[in-house]
Amino acid sequence: CANAKYAEKLYRYIASNGFNCVICTHLFAMEAMTAVRKGFDCGVLVYGILTDYTAIPFYKDCVLDGWFVPNAEARLQLEKRGISKRIIHRTGIPVSEKFRTEITKSPPPELPCVTGASILIERRETTYSFSTSTETDPERTEIPYPKGLPIA
Repeated sequence: CANAKYAEKLYRYIASNGFNCVICTHLFAMEAMTAVRKGFDCGVLVYGILTDYTAIPFYKDCVLDGWFVPNAEARLQLEKRGISKRIIHRTGIPVSEKFRTEITKSPPPELPCVTGASILIERRETTYSFSTSTETDPERTEIPYPKGLPIA
């Protein structure tokens, strides 16, 4: 694997800094640590964290001490690829409390349906203004701009 090319350098870095555990959040790091473990006696524990809801086929080639997965489906996918279920831990994907607040959605505004005409969109501080023509007094639909969202 391409990530094995720097295995010796990675091993020296780990050994000289006294690490006892390496946690990988990407396949490339998992592959590199697999190469370190196969080529050197580094003595560190190596864990992989799946940051997506699916297990890609290449994980089967990684030699790790444990896997942290977001859901039961990812766990089953790893098991089907030959990874022992005793080292697969279903932990979910941690989400900050500030993202757990329920947001109620209001229905989207109705926009004019225009066929064969140009639409002019103007940005203002608090609204987007849509018009169906570039005439001096166009018919407009005003849509409030979301509070706190920057205007580029």
